[in-house]
Amino acid sequence: MQTIKANNQFLIKAHEDFISCIISETEYKIFKKGFSSQIQAAENDIDILREELSRLDKDKYIAKIIERFFEYKNIMELNRSVLLKLIKSVIVIDSDNINIEFRYLGDFPVQGQNNG
Repeated sequence: MQTIKANNQFLIKAHEDFISCIISETEYKIFKKGFSSQIQAAENDIDILREELSRLDKDKYIAKIIERFFEYKNIMELNRSVLLKLIKSVIVIDSDNINIEFRYLGDFPVQGQNNG
């Protein structure tokens, strides 16, 4: 952000110098092009860093979910605590069919699930 701010100030100063006839139009255009390209490069860097931060936040979220699931990898009985943490809803359709909606599964592909 400092680079963008500094280059914007340089750009303003160059414009003032051009208006005051301290620098020529050619010099002003050269300065403007240089400062503008540095501003654009800094803005691109910021966008890349924001994307990386977003990816890291998502990776952290996924790691937390996986950690929650691994807490229950060797469960011997299904109790209320496990149900509340891992299952979002249970719908009994009929005596042979039950629909179980797990928490967090929308974030991961499920093996054996028919997606089409």
